[in-house]
Amino acid sequence: MRNLVQCVLLFVGCLLYGGTVQAASYVKEIVLNEPPYVVQWSDLSPTHGSMMRERCRISVKNGEPLLVNMDGALGSQGTWDSEQSGEYSEEDGGFWVKTPGYKAFYWSIYDEPYQIVFDLNYFGVLQYQGADAPDEIVVTAENENELVGVPSGRFRAIWWHYRTLYGESVSTSESLSLSDLLSYGTEFVVEFYDGTSNFGGGYSFDTLRLVDQRVIPPVMYTISASSSTGGTVSGQGTYTSGEEVTLTATPNEGYQFLNWTEKGTIVSTEATYTFTVSADRELVANFEEIEPSGMAEAIADGGAHEVYSLSGVRVAAGKGSLPSGVYVVRRGEKKRKVVFGF
Repeated sequence: MRNLVQCVLLFVGCLLYGGTVQAASYVKEIVLNEPPYVVQWSDLSPTHGSMMRERCRISVKNGEPLLVNMDGALGSQGTWDSEQSGEYSEEDGGFWVKTPGYKAFYWSIYDEPYQIVFDLNYFGVLQYQGADAPDEIVVTAENENELVGVPSGRFRAIWWHYRTLYGESVSTSESLSLSDLLSYGTEFVVEFYDGTSNFGGGYSFDTLRLVDQRVIPPVMYTISASSSTGGTVSGQGTYTSGEEVTLTATPNEGYQFLNWTEKGTIVSTEATYTFTVSADRELVANFEEIEPSGMAEAIADGGAHEVYSLSGVRVAAGKGSLPSGVYVVRRGEKKRKVVFGF
């Protein structure tokens, strides 16, 4: 399936970039997709004398060094010409070719010239975990930092396109981690350019799809709650971001709840405070003391005073008894909240 997609994309790429798909331009095309990356000179349509040079094309995966094996080419009387397109290795019996483009090898036998000529192209195949990457990779917390890409320095340019060849180019890196790729998307067409411009060559393509199955740990926040003198609090602890939290302030006997504050700012006047967690918080429940009942005894002894309910209704003036409860007592211009009758 991947090879079919690559062929289709190669055809589209040639049209996009002004190339032509002309298989007939070569007498032979050789594709080397796995080691050893070796080709025999006799397979490259050698010619001699004034014969027209027959041109072949060799395509090598990911720019691996190519060995053109020349064993037997010279016979017993042949000599190499001075200029060749590779680095000769007597040990390996041929020429190592490590760059793409037009290549030619010349030799003579009894002064009769011989030659082989070919175009060398590189095509890209994504690598993952030391092998060709599968069409689809499942990404988990265990493998999200692993790399997918091609060996360094083999291609003139690389483009990671989002979803299609026409999609946005999200990166030009030779390799990317799976987590970095997921920050761009899940489907990619990777375009490779080897720097040549021969018939139908230069550009190649590969595809990749990611499936995100990572379990992202929740974000946790600490909610701390303390109290001033006169009460207790509950509900503090560690919570997940977005979770709803309820803090409760409970006054001690002789005290009443006043408010909740955070860094000195009042955030609620309700003893039960509910909110959604989005950050660490430090809250304080504030309480105030209720005036002791000794004031009520002073009222019963006499004196100019007025007694009001907490709702503001006057309930007594001068001496007299009142039901147990909390009242506001006014003596002249002063008002005080007192407990009466306890």
